[in-house]
Amino acid sequence: NLPVHGGPLMEVKRARLILVEDEALLALDMQDMLEDMGYLVVGAAGRLEDALVLAESDFDLALLDMNLGGARIDTVAHRIAARGIPIIFVTGYGQRTLPRGIAAPVLDKPCNPETLRSILAAVLEARHG
Repeated sequence: NLPVHGGPLMEVKRARLILVEDEALLALDMQDMLEDMGYLVVGAAGRLEDALVLAESDFDLALLDMNLGGARIDTVAHRIAARGIPIIFVTGYGQRTLPRGIAAPVLDKPCNPETLRSILAAVLEARHG
């Protein structure tokens, strides 16, 4: 809670993100980066089955690895996109591996914190107007 000049305390709404990444150390590093930037990571998954459940939860933006232990993330990405929730793909494979029909930014692994920050801000700004 932050004080507002001349007014009551107001709660600042933080963007709620989900993170789907199968490399545990990379997932922890990304979660720390996101939280340090002020985002709220409301769920994380490293397996396709868990990611499918997470895709139905309440969040503002998804960061998705394209490949979870050899399984492509397409089904999860299409479920999230159908809900109108923005996606950022995080991959070591580049643009050529994106699911068909989904236009979303691609962030190369490992993530540069400043690039991550600017892409997140641009995607969330575009969503909210």
